[in-house]
Amino acid sequence: MRLSVNPELEKQIIALADATGHDPQQLTDVALRHFVENEARIIADIRAGIEAADRGDTVPHDQVMAEIEPLLARADNASK
Repeated sequence: MRLSVNPELEKQIIALADATGHDPQQLTDVALRHFVENEARIIADIRAGIEAADRGDTVPHDQVMAEIEPLLARADNASK
């Protein structure tokens, strides 16, 4: 398979490869592999969520908010 990238992205790939001592092709292969694996995980998780919802395996909104509000409050306090 041959892929083409726009000139700006090609410059960025070459610069990163130079900075890290990697071959641009190897760097591109690794980056694409990570991207494809990540996207596949996201799609699988979305499908699993849809299947769970179809089965009625959900958590009521009030319960979710009761669990998440303390976390949000702690995060808010930590950022101040």
